[in-house]
Amino acid sequence: MNSKSTCDYKTAELVGNNNSLHHENSSSVIIANNVDLLMQILLHLPVKSLLVSKSVSKRWFSLISDPIFIEKHFLENPHSIPGLFMHNLLSGPYIPELEFVSLDTSASSPFNTLDFIEDPLGVQINQSCNGLLCCRSYRGTFVDHTYYICNPSTRQYRAIFCGSRGEKQGFVSLCSVSLAFDVLKSPHYKVVCIWLLKKTTNTGDVKFYHQIELYSSETASWKLSGNVFPAPRDVFYKVGEFWNGSLHWLDLSKEGKSVCFSVEQELIMEMPKPPRSDGMFCIYFAECRGHLHLIQTHESRTSFEILEMMDDYKGWDVKYRVNIDDLTNAYPNITKDATLQFHYLQFSVLLVEVKERKSSTNLNRVQGKVSLNLVIQVLDEVISYDLEEMGIKKIDKLSPTTNLHRRNSPFQYIETLTCI
Repeated sequence: MNSKSTCDYKTAELVGNNNSLHHENSSSVIIANNVDLLMQILLHLPVKSLLVSKSVSKRWFSLISDPIFIEKHFLENPHSIPGLFMHNLLSGPYIPELEFVSLDTSASSPFNTLDFIEDPLGVQINQSCNGLLCCRSYRGTFVDHTYYICNPSTRQYRAIFCGSRGEKQGFVSLCSVSLAFDVLKSPHYKVVCIWLLKKTTNTGDVKFYHQIELYSSETASWKLSGNVFPAPRDVFYKVGEFWNGSLHWLDLSKEGKSVCFSVEQELIMEMPKPPRSDGMFCIYFAECRGHLHLIQTHESRTSFEILEMMDDYKGWDVKYRVNIDDLTNAYPNITKDATLQFHYLQFSVLLVEVKERKSSTNLNRVQGKVSLNLVIQVLDEVISYDLEEMGIKKIDKLSPTTNLHRRNSPFQYIETLTCI
């Protein structure tokens, strides 16, 4: 009797498991056949999981690769910055190693070098822009350099041009190469090259001019943009900062002009200068989560001010004035000189991180309210400095170097599904 009951129980358990399995299979089929339901589920997966999910079926591959899905996924997971790439220039002369500063406890470096980009001269990062990287050859002159656009999340890359193309067109040198990309506006990106050329006048004088050349990933082609124009030679010898549909170049010298280039309209415009006095200099200029920030300080002070460009370009708004006593108290070794002048302080601002402020009662997002965190390298440590709470938190440690400036600018790592 007991034996039969046990047998009946096991049979019932097996039937129950089969029914459960059948129910699970039915649910899977329903989800797989319902594109809208499947999309809603996939939209909440991180980029790494979605890249793996592409191999499930052709249908999943097609859905995850669709520009509409990529845009929706970005909206569901807006402007997440897991970390920063930094070049360790002490790593060697051939292939520079990358150090990864984790801004998220769950984030890890996707790679330590860019050796998956096949270039005999090595490869270094030139710029980061909303998840894509603009990279170039590490060694050689501008004539030898090849430029690449790379998605670090997928390791896909495309070679877009060699520096020698400018020489063939009669340009003297390449001033800068800048990437413009906004997944919310287009799945395609553009690359803006600014070339230097010289012309001899009828009187024998030599004058220098600039020429803009545009590359479009949509057509995979180049075109010259506008006519040649005069400009100070040193304005464009750095990468433009992409924000609000335009690339921006900052020149805070007395006679200099800060300019921006509207990528869609193909127009060069002058930017307003920030309020400043003699002896002030810029220590940071970058975009983060749709905000363009500038940090400037005076050489004889131990404080700095953080400014933000207004959306309508009417001017700069001073957001914070920061006294670094908290830093010098927590890290007394950052002072090289008893005068505590800014030039002698051993720290560097890596990122002005914009975060949406949360309500103190229900953790709901407060629309339009943001707070700022400074990600700062202090000697070989990376800390987060909360400007609202005035709190300091250690977030990472870099490999030791003999000089703070043996690393170049940080580059934001943003995961994206964008196809190159």
